[in-house]
Amino acid sequence: MLDREIVAGIEPGIDHRSEVTRRLGTPSSRSLFGEDTWFYISQYRTTSILSLPETESQTVVAIAFDSSGIVEEVAMLTIEDGIVIDPVSRATPTHGRDLGLLEQLLGNIGRFDAPGTTAQFPTP
Repeated sequence: MLDREIVAGIEPGIDHRSEVTRRLGTPSSRSLFGEDTWFYISQYRTTSILSLPETESQTVVAIAFDSSGIVEEVAMLTIEDGIVIDPVSRATPTHGRDLGLLEQLLGNIGRFDAPGTTAQFPTP
């Protein structure tokens, strides 16, 4: 979790990238286009046996730098300020039909050749 006092101690127009790295460590993410902005993301999530993880609190600190590496702006956003960021998703969506366990087991009946025989493939 980010220490609010340390973040509040970062001064625009004075601190350099190296000082921000020394105080907060490496950023969680960086802007890819446009301005040079670092993002520090901290979340507290709870998980129960019967449900998916839920984000209880989230803080995003965005620090913008000018071309010489001096801090231009520091913004701190909480979960109340916007949407929840899910930087790592553990599920990859796929197209098609989801088969249940029973469908997977019974779906292969009759698809295997008897032992000692060779598969017969149709010729084009």
